[in-house]
Amino acid sequence: LLNTIRELKNLDVAVFFERENINTLHAEGEFMLTLLASFAEEESRSMSMNKNWANKKQFEEGVLVGLTHLYGYDIINNQPVINEKEAEIVRMIYNDYLSGMQSKDIAHKLNQMGVLRKRGGRWKPSDISQLLNNEKHTGNALLNKRYVIDPITKETTYNKGEKAFYLVENSHEAIVSKELFDAVQEEMKRRTSHKKTTKKHNKPFTTLMKCGACGANFNRKKTPVR
Repeated sequence: LLNTIRELKNLDVAVFFERENINTLHAEGEFMLTLLASFAEEESRSMSMNKNWANKKQFEEGVLVGLTHLYGYDIINNQPVINEKEAEIVRMIYNDYLSGMQSKDIAHKLNQMGVLRKRGGRWKPSDISQLLNNEKHTGNALLNKRYVIDPITKETTYNKGEKAFYLVENSHEAIVSKELFDAVQEEMKRRTSHKKTTKKHNKPFTTLMKCGACGANFNRKKTPVR
């Protein structure tokens, strides 16, 4: 807010806030905005803390969240109910993966079949990976997988043990068995372990030269002489 106001002020552009009666070109304008922005920021933090507390209580009580766009289910009366047409696709994806198909091949197969994602659009390999990693298709729900790390920007990150997880067993009807799900997880680990790691060839100035504006590393590039 303040950066934008100052940039406009340098261009002799005023922003007038009618309710607060603040003109940014006046001497006291930025001071009042700083106070109001600080209050708004703290209010946002407070609301975020209350939201986190409410989420924690829901997790402890086993309230399911994050099922609205889960492929294979429809939400009826706030409860996940199997969508049989989509459930058949889920089982096909699991079986195809165990038969040796890659995620990109399965995505291509679904697109060729004209099958759309839950929210529409074509399938991507990442969609297949996310589906195969989602334990909710087994009728169990692992809660608090992601959490907000900044209440101002609303940036979220995956929970890697920093926060408590909550496992709700037999929370809804299963599409695939726990044994099939575990077999897919083992196959995913096996394939990952067999991937070849590429060796990085560091040059004398690798990571030493950085952009003064964004901090990104400069890359070495050869330009052919014409």
